[in-house]
Amino acid sequence: MWGIAKLERGFGHVGLLEVRERELQSHEIRVEVRASGICSSDLHIRNDDIKLNLVPPVIMGHEFSGVIVEAGSASSLTVGQRVISETTVKTCGTCYLCRSGHYNLCTVREILGYMHHGGFAKYIIIAADRAFILPDNISFEEGVLFEPLACVVHVMIETANIARGSSVAIAGPGPIGLLALQV
Repeated sequence: MWGIAKLERGFGHVGLLEVRERELQSHEIRVEVRASGICSSDLHIRNDDIKLNLVPPVIMGHEFSGVIVEAGSASSLTVGQRVISETTVKTCGTCYLCRSGHYNLCTVREILGYMHHGGFAKYIIIAADRAFILPDNISFEEGVLFEPLACVVHVMIETANIARGSSVAIAGPGPIGLLALQV
């Protein structure tokens, strides 16, 4: 299978990478990617100025949607379901941040498209418990926006406690800025 990957450290070094498809573990699903979004962090990966751990060669892309084409024996998900995914693959599970529900800040967190192959390929394998069903009335292209939307909601509602009637400034008309405006 071919994917768009960060091939090595340094500026640029983005190209096609062929990887062998592997067998699923019992808790995993194989998803045929139907849409992927290009995040600004993908541009930082290209520029090699990303602050998070990066382990090339790795297929990039953490904003994607698709259809399950294979499900491991321990998965409650089934072939044909439309899904999106969380970006986190693995955390320590024991640090204060993990135990308090802030595992996205775990210092040993492993992420799709950085340390594990991401969604810039025909297929991606993810843990079934990291997948969320994409309703039929939401397109695959719209589904790609759930990950950046989750980031916006987390920052604006859960962290900053911005409420109806608050005055805010939104800097930038990119996808995050436009989602922030809608929220």
